[in-house]
Amino acid sequence: MRNWFGSDSPFIRFLGAAADLMLLNVLALLTSIPVVTAGASLSAMFYCMIRMLRGDDTYTVRSYFHSFRENLGQGVILTLIFGGIGVFLAFDLKAAEQLTGSAGAFFVKAVPIVMVVAEAVGICSFLLLARFRNTIRRTVGNAVILMMAAIPRTVVILILLGLIGYAYRWFNVQILPVLLLFGVSLPAFLVVKLLDPMLVKMEERARETENSRTEEGEE
Repeated sequence: MRNWFGSDSPFIRFLGAAADLMLLNVLALLTSIPVVTAGASLSAMFYCMIRMLRGDDTYTVRSYFHSFRENLGQGVILTLIFGGIGVFLAFDLKAAEQLTGSAGAFFVKAVPIVMVVAEAVGICSFLLLARFRNTIRRTVGNAVILMMAAIPRTVVILILLGLIGYAYRWFNVQILPVLLLFGVSLPAFLVVKLLDPMLVKMEERARETENSRTEEGEE
């Protein structure tokens, strides 16, 4: 029984992780109230979750707001970009549903595919924003590369997010506490869990490139 309640026991670690997810969910919801800050909130959540998965010691609130402040500017820009794309595609899909004939059938099928791809690139962009300092263009470009390099993982993520989104359609007041505590953080944790191995590889390549540049500079 002592092993169950020891500070390093799996049970206590699970409770600690669950508490962190609840805290991150509340922080993300609060900092996303202005809407345009949603991207920075998601990126800060990713940042904390990566540290959790890698076993890095972290003060959740302090780490969250450190990342949030650091990535606020680019996070807002990326939110406007992908939010604008989402709104544009939603109107396109609505218009396509009004079309008749083969053109209407084509766009009704094509637009959702583009929406899914845009969602995947957006998720990868905010994930990369949490770990790398880059320009907006390079962040989005690297997000496309990450998505293509991890297609099986990306497909699994999109399926899981789709299932979670479908479940949210059956929303009722009884599950409101679950949404407030895990509605954002749990899907985000699944994203980080699946894509972190790819991030590790990208970080290793970035370090190797930086080291080679340093050596060339010394020569």
